[in-house]
Formats: sequence, structure tokens, C-alpha cells
Amino acid sequence: MIGEKLKKYGLDVAKRNLSEKENYDWVNVTVGWMEGCGKTDLGVQICKYVDPDYNEENMVVNPKDFIPKVKELPRGSAIHIIEGADVFFAQESSKKIVIKNVKFLTKCRHPYHKFIQIDIPNFFLLTWYVRAHRTRSLIRIIKRGWFWSYNIERMKEIIQDQRTKRIYWGKPSFKDGWTRCTGELRKLYEAAERLKAEEAERSDIEEEKKEKQITKKEAIMKALEINPNLTTIELAKMFNTTQRYIREIKQEVRVK
Repeated sequence: MIGEKLKKYGLDVAKRNLSEKENYDWVNVTVGWMEGCGKTDLGVQICKYVDPDYNEENMVVNPKDFIPKVKELPRGSAIHIIEGADVFFAQESSKKIVIKNVKFLTKCRHPYHKFIQIDIPNFFLLTWYVRAHRTRSLIRIIKRGWFWSYNIERMKEIIQDQRTKRIYWGKPSFKDGWTRCTGELRKLYEAAERLKAEEAERSDIEEEKKEKQITKKEAIMKALEINPNLTTIELAKMFNTTQRYIREIKQEVRVK
């Protein structure tokens, strides 16, 4: 169960405005450095309070699912970004889709009218624009069951030292707490944890494929180095790959 202060000063306001106002949405960010500190637990309860129809379909763990869910789910729905770092923080493996997600988040307020809950380890993994202009509320988990909440004005006082990367949090709007999920909420929490585990496994498989592809590429380049006269057809048969892939590697070798 979530605390009364969070309901009164944040979530009730979000629910009312989402139903009454046009050109409106609410982005809430929950941060917590430690694994197991309760980001998912709290996020599930927040989303279910705002959106009684919240279920597994509202959860996002794969960066490719964010935009379709915002577009497809009804007005006032809660979109739960369980792995915010994967969805909004650009790493080499997913940079294009992450940039696309960030751009979409900056302008998706109208006509979608959604409550967007982002669970992320570090507030400063989000871009400056998302932090300064799209986040309406921030929750900083101090320890499991206890958090500090910041409104738009209080968030302006949060700064990060660019040299040491230390974050100076300033004074919160209020302090509150929550208890662990039980009953129906527990089932939703378990669904979120299962989705996270499945996405982690999928990502590991993709990384393994990329590593194998790199190894194969290096082997093909080595073969060309030893015998530059090998044909595209011969190389494709030797390495059980496509002629197109061989031609791309040959072009890369010529460029070098």
C-alpha cells in the first residue's frame, strides 16, 4: 500500500488532470541505485492506483514496445517503464531505438494523455530535456518502504557535480512510504519480475549472436588476408553465410 501523502499531493492530482485536461500527461520517475530497493514494487502500486485497469499489457521492458503501447492503450492509462535505463538511455546496442523513444517522449503529451511511470537507477541517465521539461514528479527511494518525493520546483534544486558525478538532492516536497505488494498487486509484481527476467535472457541471446557474428567476420577477413583470390561464393559456402554478407565484408576490407 502506498502512503497517503503520495496519493494526496501527487497521484490524485495526476488522475484528475488526466481525465479533465486536454493536451496533458504526467511523467513520474522513480529512482533507486540498489537492485532490490523496491522500484518495481512501488511502480506497480503507483500505476494500479492511477489506472485501475493496469495489467501486464501496460508494462514495458523492451525499448521497441514503448511507442506502440503509448499509442494503443486508452486515454488515462498508466504506462510502466520497468527498465527505464534500457528504454531511454542510449547504449551502442540500442542507440537508434532509444533516441527514437526519447524524441517521442518529448512530444507525446497530446493526443495520448497517459500516466508514464519510469523506473530507473539514476535520474541523470535521462536527457536534460526529459528531466527539466517532461518530468512532473520524482520519487527517490531511500530504502525499501521509504522514499522522498520532489515536485517540479524541488527538482530544479537537484544537481550533479560533473567532475565527481555526485548528486546533491536538496529538500524534498514530502517524505512518505509504502508496504510490499499483496494480493492482486503481488501477482502484477511477479508478472513484472518475470518480464524483466525474460527480457534479460533475450538481450543475452542477442549479445551472444553479435559476438558470434563478430568472430565469423574476423575469420572471413583472416581467410581473405591469407588468400585474396577466394570468391564470394566460396567464402559463403565455407562460412555458411550469405553472399551479401561476404560482399559487405569485402567492401569493408577494400575501404581499409
